[in-house]
Amino acid sequence: TEEVWWQLSEAVKRSRIADVPVGLLLSGGLDSSAILAAVSASNPKGESPTHCYSLGFESTDFDESAAAENTARYFQAPFTKEIFTQTQLLASLPGALDSLDQPLADPSILPTYLVARLAARNHKVVLGGDGGDELWGGYPTYSADRLAYGGAPILRHFAAVLPTVFRALGRANQDGYFPTSQKILRFFERWDEDPLFRHLHWMANSPFPDALALFPDQEPQTWRAGLQACIPTAASSLLRKSPASVVDSCGRLDLATYLSEDVLSKVDRASMALGLEVRPPFLDHVFADFALSLTSKCKMDSLQLKTKSLLRRSLRGHLPAHVLGRKKHGFAFPLAQYLRRDGPLYSVVSDTLTSTELWNRLPDPRPSQTVIAGLLAAHAEGKRDHSRLIWSCYVWYRYFTTD
Repeated sequence: TEEVWWQLSEAVKRSRIADVPVGLLLSGGLDSSAILAAVSASNPKGESPTHCYSLGFESTDFDESAAAENTARYFQAPFTKEIFTQTQLLASLPGALDSLDQPLADPSILPTYLVARLAARNHKVVLGGDGGDELWGGYPTYSADRLAYGGAPILRHFAAVLPTVFRALGRANQDGYFPTSQKILRFFERWDEDPLFRHLHWMANSPFPDALALFPDQEPQTWRAGLQACIPTAASSLLRKSPASVVDSCGRLDLATYLSEDVLSKVDRASMALGLEVRPPFLDHVFADFALSLTSKCKMDSLQLKTKSLLRRSLRGHLPAHVLGRKKHGFAFPLAQYLRRDGPLYSVVSDTLTSTELWNRLPDPRPSQTVIAGLLAAHAEGKRDHSRLIWSCYVWYRYFTTD
């Protein structure tokens, strides 16, 4: 554990080499808090603490800014936060989506853009916590990967029955932050016999059948072949060599897909559009190589069901208990709620997706207007949470139809 802390501290030192002051994007989570701890430990006496920036949300289910503020206060670091309001959401929508340059369906581009704008008022360079989950076993999905591997013969029989049950239970709290019923629904609803394809499905914005239904003329086998092509050789070869290394294989898969094609693309485009450089110390090449030299059994626990165990142990004595004990919480906003019929995004998104004029300007293959209308209606009435698939369609429409 001492080696992990030392390696992280050195990575943070290298990331802070700059001709200008370096700030920090601070959430209430483990990774950015660990960076702040390393910064504070390496700061010479008398040097001003690193300025921290955080974004808050009106919905308490999604708001981590209070935890971030407590962490900043613990290290006596200057702290600036801004509350993400519905008014700000609508005002920032064009700028955030224009910063993408090409379609990217991650809705957290909006809060990412706003927190980058907040930091860019005073800094040109900031540190961020990206990469910690992929390299140190931080996603709950990895525990699900291990559970599915160990219990596949039994669990596959539940996959055909339980989604209906938990979909009904999930209606009561579809607008909250990823409730337990929704996690169980995702686990069984997106079941697949191929461990890497199953992981891709779990990490996807929407269930693949729902997305495929948008293009009824397309063969499902074509889509599956395209997705299989996304799986890097490093992940598939490791799994073939050792089937029990499913968690390590899925970590390699996330490094090549979710981290590089979504997370880093989103952060880089949002920040650079505002003249801000975001540096992730967890992806420092020396520290990343060190992390990749360790197996998931070492980084998680012996059963690979507890996330980031090694990193948490390494940070004891360096971080306050309220950080070490926090559960994983993604950087999200209440998209499902905002896309209900009375939500602030419903009109702008619905008007776009139901416009025949805009649909005619889309390239082939075009999504089915009938299916999109069904998604909008079911979501607006609270029957299903289709928010991420609706958002994906909106980003796609907007990219091809905005002059």
